[in-house]
Amino acid sequence: MKALIAALHDVPYQYVAAVTGGGAQALALLFNVPGASRTILETIVPYHPRALAQFLGGACPELLR
Repeated sequence: MKALIAALHDVPYQYVAAVTGGGAQALALLFNVPGASRTILETIVPYHPRALAQFLGGACPELLR
C-alpha cells in the first residue's frame, strides 16, 4: 500500500479528495506517506447526510433515512 501511495505522490498532478465515512481512513494513509504536500491540494469529509447533500449540490433522499 505504501508503494502505491508513494507512486501517487510522485506523479506531476495535484488533486482534491472528497470522502465520506470510512473513507477518512484513506486520507490518513495518504498523509502518512512522504510527498503528500506535493500532491494533495485539499481534502473534505462531508460526514453528516445534510453535509454530503450540500456538497453534492442536492438532496440525497436515500441518505436521509
